[in-house]
Amino acid sequence: MYRHFASKDELAWKLFVDNYTAIGRELDLVQEREATTSAKIEAMVRYFLNAYDRDADMFTYLFLARHRHMQKLTPRMPNPYLVFRRVIRDGVRRGDIPRQDPDVAASMTLGVILQVVDSRILGGRIKQPIADLSDTIVGACLRVLRA
Repeated sequence: MYRHFASKDELAWKLFVDNYTAIGRELDLVQEREATTSAKIEAMVRYFLNAYDRDADMFTYLFLARHRHMQKLTPRMPNPYLVFRRVIRDGVRRGDIPRQDPDVAASMTLGVILQVVDSRILGGRIKQPIADLSDTIVGACLRVLRA
């Protein structure tokens, strides 16, 4: 390990940044295929939840390590939060969703998703595949944005 990384912290950062930015890039591709803000949000939420089910261990790591590493991200790095923020900002500009602060709206939308992930990872209350909850979570995210 130490031939490739100077420390465990460097390995942890590399694991985090490579996977977190990959999700950001993929979310950007997913949203670009959709025409409306609602369709973009739905596609991104579904991607996120399906990706969690495909690699729950990696998502658990990203979820638990995010507070340690988020401050190291730069605005140029692909980032799920920034993709949601941009989609919401553009949706407001087009009149697809009510006028609102895109940072607050992105935080609340991701909060809906992450709280369910939290309940799955830390609480163990949610047992089924998280993607099975896609309709419910997509609906909640869209209601947050339309409020």
